[in-house]
Amino acid sequence: MAIVAIWYAVSAKNWFTGPKIQGTESGLEAIEEEYAEGIVPPEL
Repeated sequence: MAIVAIWYAVSAKNWFTGPKIQGTESGLEAIEEEYAEGIVPPEL
């Protein structure tokens, strides 16, 4: 278990940086409007 803790402290903690923003608020609103109008079918 100590080996995993050391590995995480040295290496893995740099891989996981959290969510990243991939667009603008207006772009998201446009996509949501298309879904609401039925233009874009939801993915299964």
